[in-house]
Amino acid sequence: MAKADRQVLFELSGDALRIGVAGRVVAAKVEMQDDPEVMIVELDSIEHWEDGEEVSFDDLPRILTAIERACDEREIEVEFE
Repeated sequence: MAKADRQVLFELSGDALRIGVAGRVVAAKVEMQDDPEVMIVELDSIEHWEDGEEVSFDDLPRILTAIERACDEREIEVEFE
């Protein structure tokens, strides 16, 4: 049996990140630093899913893990503030 394609939505544009988590999309404000390439994610900006529902405290570990994995795949160091 073939594995399903696990490609994750990861869109980085300017100071914003959109990432797919468990079939939903959430946005976060980010700051990129060039040397070395580091992405700083503003945790306070993760408030609502794109469908308008509030992000719960229980959702945060899944969101942060998805961001870390996507950044690892792209060789981007990530920090959370």
